[in-house]
Amino acid sequence: MKRFSKQWIKYHFYNNRLSLWIKSSRFQTIYMVKENDILDQDILYNFSINSMDHIKSFQETERWHDYHIFVSKAEENIAAGNYCITFVENNILSYCGWVACDAVQSKFSYIGQTVKYPPKTVTSYSVYTHPLCRGKGLSREAAKFVVKTFISEGNQNQLVAAVDGNNIPAHRFHLSAGFERIAVLYTHCLMGRKKYHLENIKNSFGAFLKADEEAVWILDNNE
Repeated sequence: MKRFSKQWIKYHFYNNRLSLWIKSSRFQTIYMVKENDILDQDILYNFSINSMDHIKSFQETERWHDYHIFVSKAEENIAAGNYCITFVENNILSYCGWVACDAVQSKFSYIGQTVKYPPKTVTSYSVYTHPLCRGKGLSREAAKFVVKTFISEGNQNQLVAAVDGNNIPAHRFHLSAGFERIAVLYTHCLMGRKKYHLENIKNSFGAFLKADEEAVWILDNNE
């Protein structure tokens, strides 16, 4: 999206703080997958875990990218116990995605809501694919790799991911990769007053809490 283009102006007009405070509606879709739902084929790419050599092959492909920040944040995340899934082709970081095992909760700033997880949940977040490598199924294969590594051969029970709003490519990827759409979280705001709503598609969510202007949902389906 080019700066000051019609799309850029429209996006920033409807997504500045004042517009969001006056009237806005946002939603986030929660996807989940388990072992039997996804591992029906071989993994086509040779992924690595926590390879700093791979991470350091990152290239700045967008104006907001910063190589040194990317590498330093990766080092911090690995030190914190998270896992970086990478694939390199022709000495270029083609794919990079993060997972967290035994995740307790995720705070989704996009909608101002929190989801608490049952034990042994692995979450996927912050996925990057090099522009020249998009459309090759890297994200789908990486999801299969995560399920095999952390669920089939590890001690986790389910993989959970979230997609912001109308990110059509991300929704298509999760569905094609074998994920189930289990819920949609909505936040509606009118003159600063927020209302929260959950579309509990698979009856996977139980209790609802609210604290300090933030909705908190509990994912309790661990069957």
